[in-house]
Amino acid sequence: MSNPLFAYPSLASLSSNLLVLSQPIHPLLPSIPLLLPLHAIRVAVAWEQVRSSKRTKDTTKGGLKNLVGYLVMAFGGSFLTSLLLRSPPSILLSPLLLPLYTLIYLLLPTRFLLSLVPSLPLNFSLSLLDATNRILSISTLLARLNLPTTNATAASFFLAGLGTVGGGLVCSMFGLWEEEWTVQTPALVKVLSGMEGWEAFLWGGMDFWGAGAMSVLLPLLLQRDVQFDASASSGGGSPLFTPARWLGYALGLQEKDQEMLVHKAVGWVQKGDDRGWTALEARTICTVVLGGLLGMRVVVLYSKAWWKQVMEVTTRVEGKKVTEVGAGTGEKVKVGEVVEATTSSVDSLSPRKSSKVKQRVKKRS
Repeated sequence: MSNPLFAYPSLASLSSNLLVLSQPIHPLLPSIPLLLPLHAIRVAVAWEQVRSSKRTKDTTKGGLKNLVGYLVMAFGGSFLTSLLLRSPPSILLSPLLLPLYTLIYLLLPTRFLLSLVPSLPLNFSLSLLDATNRILSISTLLARLNLPTTNATAASFFLAGLGTVGGGLVCSMFGLWEEEWTVQTPALVKVLSGMEGWEAFLWGGMDFWGAGAMSVLLPLLLQRDVQFDASASSGGGSPLFTPARWLGYALGLQEKDQEMLVHKAVGWVQKGDDRGWTALEARTICTVVLGGLLGMRVVVLYSKAWWKQVMEVTTRVEGKKVTEVGAGTGEKVKVGEVVEATTSSVDSLSPRKSSKVKQRVKKRS
């Protein structure tokens, strides 16, 4: 039976696109899916963005050094997870990966492209591509794991998070995007240390915990329960039962479609009637969830940065006004000092001077 969620054109289109991206780029290259060149382009964009923020002088020289850093950023996470799993890393399994990523990095005019597109819409649009890449990597990782059920959740959570942030973590730890390579505190640790507790976890650690959460959600969507019971009210203890029920209500689905959605989420399977999620459906849902989280982070962080700039400009304007007021009355006022209200600061003067200064403030404002 078809999934009622995928009756929506957007989800159906995304699902079909994910299927296309997982296909080989050419019949002669069966080990290279179409998503890999897109991942190479995405990493090249991220690498240039970080280098641009770190650039203090001309860094057009040292092309080999930049290429090495780019490859570490692209394959560092998978390399670390492969070491922990005691298996060969992907960059060594296929002889085509290294030439493919190198060629894309050398031919792509990344700096020119970044100068054409504003950073906010660019990073927001790339959130879905990031989610697509990570869900595919997590699917591959889960297929490689062969652990007892009691350890599978914790291990997959940690390995999925490490595979996502590992490349950037290694680059930052060794300063591969700096002028000189040195061992230093990773940027992720600095960011987490500079944020409040909940912000550090929610925004700074989203790459790690988001990938880990998807490594837990994906197997839940693919679970199967052969003890099909349409009258069960708790979903057999599945954590997805209640969210699926509320999602059906929120979407305004008919009762039959609501029941089908719950059966899909919980993984009930009746003989001759597979009501569980297919692998493609599960990957699509995880891609939407993770892409939504990453896109929300982009909007929130850019909004916070924009508001900070607005407050800095307001501070400079208010400081200039207060300085002018103090100069006109002979009172000493610190330059750049932010006063809660201009009138409240004026009230601290003598009554006669206060009335005159208030009139001047009104005229200047």
